[in-house]
Amino acid sequence: AFGYDMWSQEVCHFAMSNARDTGETTISGRVTLVQEIDADVQAGFLMYLPHYGGLGAEPTVAERRDALIGFVYSAFRMRDPMHGVVGDLEDIWVWIFDGTSNAPENQVFDSASAIDIGESAESPRFEASEILPIRGAYWTLEFSSLPAFRKGDEAESQPLIVLIAVMVCGTLIGFVVWSWGGTQSRAGVMAETMLVPSIGRKQIY
Repeated sequence: AFGYDMWSQEVCHFAMSNARDTGETTISGRVTLVQEIDADVQAGFLMYLPHYGGLGAEPTVAERRDALIGFVYSAFRMRDPMHGVVGDLEDIWVWIFDGTSNAPENQVFDSASAIDIGESAESPRFEASEILPIRGAYWTLEFSSLPAFRKGDEAESQPLIVLIAVMVCGTLIGFVVWSWGGTQSRAGVMAETMLVPSIGRKQIY
């Protein structure tokens, strides 16, 4: 999306401002990427790491704002990476919501799109939820058992749903942390490479 002004978009602006003021990697809330047009449109988010000029050992917010050159960022389509996390689960349904509310407009992932389980009129036997703080944002994860989960005895199955929920949470966190690690370790070098000395300070939003 060359030429697109992310600063003008409210959700991106909020994340970029947080990254600028804290100096930390920050992810945005739910967005539909500008590149999404009419085929396989997915919810997603953006990850920002601020890049500064010279800063002291403990810079103030004002000093960070003044020294800001731009951002190294990465865009993520939520469904694609999450398929690899929950694609093999046939007895549990997973939802991910942006923020602390499970309102439909906040949904960023539904595992029903990853596996062919269809709609079920049966009430789930077990349900669980977890709110995760993720670099300046929150994700709400919800888990619900499917009919295939009923095959086991209820007393035996209850610990299993907890175990599955923890495993999925751990995998999701691991995926995000892995992404941050790879981004932060290279971001400074990438930013310096992208800055052209002959034209001085260049905005790389």
